[in-house]
Amino acid sequence: MTRQEALLILNAIPALSNKVIQKLLDFFGCPTKILGSNQKELQASGILREQSIQNILEFNHDGFLKNELALIQSHGVELLCIGDDHYPEQLATIPDAPVVLYMKGQLPKNHHISLSIVGSRKASVYGINTAEQFAVRLGELGIPVVSGMARGVDTAAHRGTLKAGGITIAVLGSGLACIYPPENKPLFSEIVSRGAVISEFPMESSPMPYNFPRRNRIISGLSMGVIVVEAALKSGALITADFALEQGREVFAIPGRIDTPSAAGTHKMIQQGAHLITDVDDVLQEFELALHGYLNNDFEQIDTDQETTMPAIQRDVFQYIQDRPVHIDQILEQSSQPSSDVYSALIQLEMKKFIKQLPGKFFVR
Repeated sequence: MTRQEALLILNAIPALSNKVIQKLLDFFGCPTKILGSNQKELQASGILREQSIQNILEFNHDGFLKNELALIQSHGVELLCIGDDHYPEQLATIPDAPVVLYMKGQLPKNHHISLSIVGSRKASVYGINTAEQFAVRLGELGIPVVSGMARGVDTAAHRGTLKAGGITIAVLGSGLACIYPPENKPLFSEIVSRGAVISEFPMESSPMPYNFPRRNRIISGLSMGVIVVEAALKSGALITADFALEQGREVFAIPGRIDTPSAAGTHKMIQQGAHLITDVDDVLQEFELALHGYLNNDFEQIDTDQETTMPAIQRDVFQYIQDRPVHIDQILEQSSQPSSDVYSALIQLEMKKFIKQLPGKFFVR
């Protein structure tokens, strides 16, 4: 039995949390040794309750593994095990990181700068539209968007990102052979073609209510920050926000109507210190240092000689564009050149990869 196969089995045994499995791995050294241990050896670890020991000993290892591997192969699923080189580094830092991730699709190389968008399943038209607008903007910027593929805000976030040609990651509260909600099967396929769908649950796991809080910690764990669009006082989105705070992630809240119950939780978050945001630029400013390297990763580095040899009009315009995004109106106001010459210079500078145009007519070096 391989390490990967042993982790699959441990992940499927009832009442074994990720924290307990990690303690067992630290004690026994490898997952195959855990499964090969007898009752006395498992008791000697001092980690497990008697019921958990019985669960390990009585679990149908071979039967589960045979069925699970067949499902993994037939559905084209990849396994990411903790400790593997391709396991998401950001997720590995959370206290109860999943020991196994089932993935269909492909994580983007820049998944470490992902942002989550979460909110109510019963969102208002305002909430749906806002989630989609934020996702479109992030997609245009090339920032991956993570959500839970649930009805409402989650679906709007995924669709907005895909609409912009961006990359999105969905984290399910069920197995990858049990897509939920069922009406999102077409969306599932779209996400796989543009990003990844992930679950920590065995392939045929049903979408049980207690799965979703566990799912939410992965959403926040994969992200730099969580954007809550619309959430009632007992919304699962607030659980995601709590996980984000515990994991050291930033939490952002978009205000809604004061007479809308589905926004009451969001407003409470703002009262308790969440970042109040009204557009994506508010989020980008918070992560300016982290995003700078990515948003400018295809730029040419300009030295003094290159800037000196630029045509005069281009040099004049270039001096007003810095590392932080600047709007076209501000450039036109500061430059002494005719507007037509400014636009021409901007095009030339962008073609040379000295600057980049961002959505909303913003420019950055």
